[in-house]
Order: sequence, then structure tokens, then C-alpha cells
Amino acid sequence: MKKFYIFFLFFVVLHSACSQSNEFETDGNGTITSYIGKETTVFIPEKIGKEVIINIGYEAFAGKNLTSLIIPDSIKYITSGAFEENNLTHVNIPNSVTFIEDGVCIREGLEFKIHGGIFLEITLY
Repeated sequence: MKKFYIFFLFFVVLHSACSQSNEFETDGNGTITSYIGKETTVFIPEKIGKEVIINIGYEAFAGKNLTSLIIPDSIKYITSGAFEENNLTHVNIPNSVTFIEDGVCIREGLEFKIHGGIFLEITLY
């Protein structure tokens, strides 16, 4: 029974990750340009097809009513307006992100602290 449960859990996680990869549009050069899915908790994939995702483009997730966003280690850059007009309460930003433009997220209660383009912290107030 335990093996079945582990297999089932693995299948659910794998299916979720695979089904979400077709919910993104890219520019073909590693930048997500748009999220076209309906989920409010989004796991950004490291790859879409054979394309390694390294950048979150301008307003790629703007106005999508997101509450939680998990960013993979492949992401290096997050551009202006990427997450604006959402309901984010949780954003997981890995150490791989080396540059975040000003104006990434405009929402009352969530603040990205950026110093010279380098991410410092997220504060909920």
C-alpha cells in the first residue's frame, strides 16, 4: 500500500508539473512572456520543451490573480511589471536570480526590496 501511495503522489506531482508547462508563452530565447493558465499557485518550470527558462519578461504574470509563485533555479532575471496586479502572499525567489528590475510587483502589502538591482527581501505589511 505504501509503494502505491508513493507512486500515486509522484504521478500527481509529475502530471501537475507537465500540465503547467503548456500554460506559458515564451520568446524562444528563454524568456517567459505570458502566463495563460488559470491556477493561482504557479510553479514556473526550468524548461519548456527544450528551452531553458532564464528570464521572466515584462508583465508576464501581471493581472493573473496569483497568490503564490515558485521560481526555479534556472531564472536569472525578473523584469519590470512581471508580477504586478496580483494577490501574491508567497514568492519563492532562488539565489540564482541576480537581477530584479524596479517595479516588479505593485501590490499593497507586498514589497520587494531592491538595492542596485539586487534582491534583498520581500516584506508583507
